[in-house]
Amino acid sequence: MATLDEISTALEVLTSGGIEQGRIALLHCNTEYPTPDCDVNLLAIRALQDKYPGLEIGFSDHSVGALAAAAAVALGASVIEKHFTLDKNLPGPDHKASATPEELTELCQNIRRMELMRGSAEKKVTPSEAKNKIVARKSIVASKPIARGEAFSEDNVTCKRPGNGISPMCWNELMGITAMRDFEEDELIVAEGIFVARIDCECNGRNSRSLRIQGAAGEKTSRNCAESLYWHGRSKRRLRAAASTRCLSRRTPLSTEPLQKHWGAEVVYRDQRLATSSATTFMVLEDLLRNKVCPSKLLTLLQPTSPLRTSSQIADAMRLITLNFAQYDFVASVSLAEHASHLVHPLAADGSLAFFDIDYSNYRRQDSAEYSPNGAIFIAKPDKYLAQGHFFRREISSIHHGQRVISRR
Repeated sequence: MATLDEISTALEVLTSGGIEQGRIALLHCNTEYPTPDCDVNLLAIRALQDKYPGLEIGFSDHSVGALAAAAAVALGASVIEKHFTLDKNLPGPDHKASATPEELTELCQNIRRMELMRGSAEKKVTPSEAKNKIVARKSIVASKPIARGEAFSEDNVTCKRPGNGISPMCWNELMGITAMRDFEEDELIVAEGIFVARIDCECNGRNSRSLRIQGAAGEKTSRNCAESLYWHGRSKRRLRAAASTRCLSRRTPLSTEPLQKHWGAEVVYRDQRLATSSATTFMVLEDLLRNKVCPSKLLTLLQPTSPLRTSSQIADAMRLITLNFAQYDFVASVSLAEHASHLVHPLAADGSLAFFDIDYSNYRRQDSAEYSPNGAIFIAKPDKYLAQGHFFRREISSIHHGQRVISRR
């Protein structure tokens, strides 16, 4: 039975008398016994929280039952006051709005449950529901038999449960892409069974020459992207990696005119402080992403020290991360290591093989297959790369050069 101005005046009396704010709890209350439901006005709790952020805000409950108190806790009340009686028929107005022992027990139990239910303001997948994701969500499947070489379209694919395949959120990206194997009706459309039909490059709003990946996987392309040092793309209707091709130059710039004229590329020069042999890849890319240009979705690093990669391999990598965007933060290319790590040792100071004291008699290379990054292709979400500083973590997928199959995490 007070306005905010009256509450502020009362609080001033208390604090001017030497009572610290930390010792004051402010309880929203209606003085009618019992309070009609229409007058409980629980949202006033939020108003008090906003007006007096330094105080404990609670609820003095004069309504019938235990519902209002639990709802007040859901709104953030940290103190609950409720009248208690042994007999609601005793004389006086308080008893009718008071809780019996059974009702008080229920009220306390409900409050403890509500404290758990309230949770946090973060909207996220909880551990208890994570297992339901595959069951509840859907995947893109063949609505009828699809032959190798046939383009995916609304006529031959649909969405069905479970969600263990390509998400329907990638529907537009899948349209027009060519199947590289046969699919039966109701079969999951999987990443290994598709390839990017075309990669177009648009530079500064004008069309440049298209980079085309045509025919079945493995066929030669009209051009490949290996000539650019740095490239980024954003997904469009047909997985078009449409983006400004941007290149980082060395300390002594090579002629950039061919890149600009032939490819329509935008050339971005390193700062002088980064044009040294001590500058790391992260230092250069961090400066680029924070100060020069930041792609909205993907950063792709194509280093000129790996000129033998093909545009189909780049397309495989782009396809992998685009169709699994929610699961993958990074993609990196790897190659089968020439030797297993346990076979590699330094020479002794005297030039002898003293550190190679192991039994090679039963060694078989196929039993010790190990892989190492080959530096050909790196793709990352820009924010994840800046936070981590490199391209490797557990949640990373890989492209194995020489094989079409892409390994999963």
